[in-house]
Formats: sequence, C-alpha cells, structure tokens
Amino acid sequence: MSNDYNDGQVPGNSFAADINRGGTGSPTVIIAGAIFETFTPNRPGKKSNRPNQFSGPNGFLVTAEQESASGVFQIPTTGSATPKIGDWFQVTLDRGTGGLAGALETWTITDMSDPQNMGEYAKCNASFQRAHNPPV
Repeated sequence: MSNDYNDGQVPGNSFAADINRGGTGSPTVIIAGAIFETFTPNRPGKKSNRPNQFSGPNGFLVTAEQESASGVFQIPTTGSATPKIGDWFQVTLDRGTGGLAGALETWTITDMSDPQNMGEYAKCNASFQRAHNPPV
C-alpha cells in the first residue's frame, strides 16, 4: 500500500486499485486505477466471557468478526463503467514488519452513493465488506 511516487495531488494515505466485476479467476476490470482517498477498515472482535461460580471473571475468548469498511474513491468520468453493488477490489493493507508482507484482501462494495462529478473524475462514498472466500 505504499506509494512509489506521489506528486502531492493524492493524499499520502490513499491508494489505487482496480475495481472489478465477476469472479476473481477471470474478472472484468471496470475501472482501472480507482483512487481511494480514504479507506477505513473496521476489524471487530467477538468476546465470550466464562464466569466463575460467583459470576466473577474467570476467563474469556475472542474471535474475529466480519470486517467492514467505509471509504471515498475517485473514478474517471469517461471511459469506464459505474461501479455497482457486488463489484470488488483487492489490496494488501497489512504493511507487516521485518519484511513480512501482509495478505492480499478482497473487499466488496455493499453500499454506494451515486458518483458526483468533479471535473474529469467523480467521487463515490461507499461501504465495503471483506470477502474471505471470493468467487472464482
């Protein structure tokens, strides 16, 4: 997710990703290089407590819940289709440490505003959900 070069016109924490339609094995790229201005993943956990005989603390476990995200992305106003619910993109968000790269994640559009034109590009507000087993 790091930038090799940024001319200053794209905020530093943004990234580009292709928005696709269809299965991951042979997708149709509907927008090449959509610019994600913001992308805020939410990675909740589900906690289950195990009380002692007096209902006091005795132990607990935590497991991951379904990840979701919200964000704003830019698309060109000409030469590309309008994204739809169910379209998706892939990105590696976990930068890792010590040379350990994170895994490629697939995120699917679940809600989206109509694109609002701003000159040569349009901006969309959207919600996403992570696909752990995307269709092939």
